[in-house]
Amino acid sequence: GNSRSTLPSVHEIADLQNATHVGMALDLQNGTVTRRFQLPGCQVDVSSFAHRSIRHLMVVSIVGSQFTAGAECVVRPTTPAASSTLNRQHCHTEGGITACNVTASVPETARQSPTVVAIYGAALPPSITLSAAAPQRAIVSAFATSLEPGLSGQQATIEAAKARYNAAAQQSIADLSSSHALSWAR
Repeated sequence: GNSRSTLPSVHEIADLQNATHVGMALDLQNGTVTRRFQLPGCQVDVSSFAHRSIRHLMVVSIVGSQFTAGAECVVRPTTPAASSTLNRQHCHTEGGITACNVTASVPETARQSPTVVAIYGAALPPSITLSAAAPQRAIVSAFATSLEPGLSGQQATIEAAKARYNAAAQQSIADLSSSHALSWAR
């Protein structure tokens, strides 16, 4: 059916400017994918996961370590050249929030309605300053689809994604990471 969809990532980080890519790892114990970078002044791990117990939540964690004494580390993410994907998915950024309203344009049968997918999340900033005092930053996004019980139509789907994002944005990265890891372990 037309219920199959690829969700665009509003936080896809292809690389970090002025950084050396060290490696990538799939952490089966904690359910994350991590890419490690070396920058002047620090090492940075960019991890991502689809939260195991908070359905519809995607998290990117950016964590600095091995800081040169007293140094701040400025992380400048670069997005993939194919970021035009976001344009095709009807994404826009305003007021620090990126919102996407993806609609399957042609249902497979005349009896089906187009599937609406709404994504709502903090915009990926052009730079992030990390330090020993503030070594991490989390960027979350949430999604909803019109295939879910109780969600029909574009507006209800958008509002559900927004509410899920607002609830997740109130939690710390430590809480999000530990609740994900615990659920993953179960």
